[in-house]
Amino acid sequence: MEVQGEPNASLSRKHGEILIHPDSYAAYLFQQGAQDSYQAKLQVCVTIHGGIKDVVLLESSGVESYDRKLEETIRSTWQYQPPDQPGCTSVTFDYRPADRPPG
Repeated sequence: MEVQGEPNASLSRKHGEILIHPDSYAAYLFQQGAQDSYQAKLQVCVTIHGGIKDVVLLESSGVESYDRKLEETIRSTWQYQPPDQPGCTSVTFDYRPADRPPG
């Protein structure tokens, strides 16, 4: 799994879970798919105090339950250094299924 993002230089993530793995059913759906990797892109908006104001799914991974888990985990665990002003940044999660069944 790879996480890319935070191009907004004024926003610096302080803590929160960054390696957000799919649950077993979502992982199964990813393994059954034809792609080598699946990406989800989210916009994260931060308050003046560094809290999460909003999380918006910009591009789906293709598995709704995983997209939902990304949004929920960001909302509940991420915290940013208090910025000079509120702002938004985008984050891309790249999930690569392991042990793809032959076929």
